[in-house]
This record gives sequence, C-alpha cells and structure tokens, in this order.
Amino acid sequence: MELKGRIISKGIAEAEALTTTMPISFYGGVDPETSEILEKGHELQGKQIKGKILVFPNGKGSTVGSYTLYRLK
Repeated sequence: MELKGRIISKGIAEAEALTTTMPISFYGGVDPETSEILEKGHELQGKQIKGKILVFPNGKGSTVGSYTLYRLK
C-alpha cells in the first residue's frame, strides 16, 4: 500500500497503522480517556488510536477536536 500525505511534525515513528478513507470527528467521536473511536458507523468504530499511526483523509467538525488529540499524548 502506498500512502501520500503531508508532514506536520518531523521525526521518526514506528507503530501499527490504522488507516481509513473516512474523515474523523475528534470532538465527540473519540473518547479522550480511552482513545476509542466512538463515532457511529465509522469503519474504525471501537478501535483505539493511542500509540498508533493514524492515517485519515481529514478531520471533520469543530476545531475543538485538536484538544482531544492533545489529551491523548
């Protein structure tokens, strides 16, 4: 599989990759305590994203979703 994207942070990472063709709503769609994707009908629903390399086309919804990502650190 070939993936193309843009770099948002320099560095090297190695982990399991979770890939989806569906946008993700981080605010309300991801539990910040467990990192589980809660969004109904999403192809990654029930999966945990913490500690993974998440490959997705774009986010959707509120800009508050970035705080959810920050809480997963």
